[in-house]
Amino acid sequence: MQKRILLAKENGIRLKMVAYGIIVFACAVLFFTLVGIFQVNKKYQSLLSVTEQNINAVNAIDTLGNYSDYLTDQVREYVITMDFDYVEAYFEEIENGYYKQHSLTVLGCQMFHDDQEVCDMLERFSDLSDEMVEFEIHAMKLIAVRNGVDEKILPKKLAAYELTEEELRFSEDEKITAAYYLVFGKEYMALRKEADDTMSEVQSRIESVTKSQRVAASDQVLRSIRNQTICLFLIFGALIAILLVFIIMVLRPLYAIEESMKKQERLKEAGPKELRDLVKAYNHMCDLNAESKVELAHEAEHDALTGLLNRGAFDKLTRYLQESIEPTALILLDVDNFKGVNDTYGHQIGDEALKRVSELLKEHFRSNDYPARTGGDEFAVIMTNISPKEKDIIRSKLTAVNDSLSKAEGNVPKLSLSAGIAFAQIGYKPQLYKMADEALYKTKENGKCGYTFYGDWK
Repeated sequence: MQKRILLAKENGIRLKMVAYGIIVFACAVLFFTLVGIFQVNKKYQSLLSVTEQNINAVNAIDTLGNYSDYLTDQVREYVITMDFDYVEAYFEEIENGYYKQHSLTVLGCQMFHDDQEVCDMLERFSDLSDEMVEFEIHAMKLIAVRNGVDEKILPKKLAAYELTEEELRFSEDEKITAAYYLVFGKEYMALRKEADDTMSEVQSRIESVTKSQRVAASDQVLRSIRNQTICLFLIFGALIAILLVFIIMVLRPLYAIEESMKKQERLKEAGPKELRDLVKAYNHMCDLNAESKVELAHEAEHDALTGLLNRGAFDKLTRYLQESIEPTALILLDVDNFKGVNDTYGHQIGDEALKRVSELLKEHFRSNDYPARTGGDEFAVIMTNISPKEKDIIRSKLTAVNDSLSKAEGNVPKLSLSAGIAFAQIGYKPQLYKMADEALYKTKENGKCGYTFYGDWK
């Protein structure tokens, strides 16, 4: 039995097994379709319930707005008519606070308890309401004092509110004017407008979410219908596919193999054993060919000794970067007294020295920098997205490299680098090489083992 299973795996899938698989697939599609319809209907009912709750929240906002308007109307009527009944009506509503608390409860429980934006707006409205109440109580206290109302009959909050010494010295007309300004002035009106705007934003957000939920519910129903239609076609297609499975498993893979071979692409293993063996042999040949191309491409663009970009790749990169819009820096470097190293220690140690310089350049410069060996003991680094304001970055990198080279390592003696640096504001400019080379010359004139930025000597 185990031998037959292994043989089946080696030869590929049997046609009969594919037909059985199609039938099972069709049954599974039908089952998941029925489950999906049930889930969508349940979700749709839930969305309708949430929508109704959101409508209640909008009504609660209206109630909250009416509550605020009512308080404003009462205090203004008192300021104008000086009828104490308006004060009693005002504080009855304040102390009762039923409508306000009810509205906030509805908003907090029925709306989006996890919607931080709405919570912040409601908190802001509450703060604005408190500020307006402060103005309103202040105005009523001015009128009450002006009318000589006995503090014993004043509501507790109004009686406890204290006027300033200056306000107490106001004349009767000045107290009326001050009270009028408090509830009709620009500052109070600005608070009212901000409070109204805040409630409008909350209402707009709720209405927007309600609309999106309704649209989502409709989309779910439409999607369910589409899915049912698709599933019916899948079932029908599965039954037809049983009759066509031989053609699909043999002729179509052969056609695909032919097309892929013309394009020299990898082939996907499919079909019976013979096709699989052919695909494996062809893919193996493609892999060997691809590896050869990668190796050849790497050798063509990289220096064999150091692994850095060679001069050809460096020149190609500079042509490409001429189209860049990023600020660019070019660093030209020479190994100081390299001929003496070769003469004293031999060319093998000289090669080891060049490798060490290359490794330090790769270690200390960024992954998006381009170190290259441009010839002999000459190196270059192209740095992109760097401006003259960032000279300290280059200084630290070159100093770190020279510090490491100043210590002998293994057979490699102490070394040092001279560098010249030039900047271009946009991309790579042809004159950048000449500028960096001139800066390098200045470094060598000044004793080597260091760096010079182009123009610093001017």
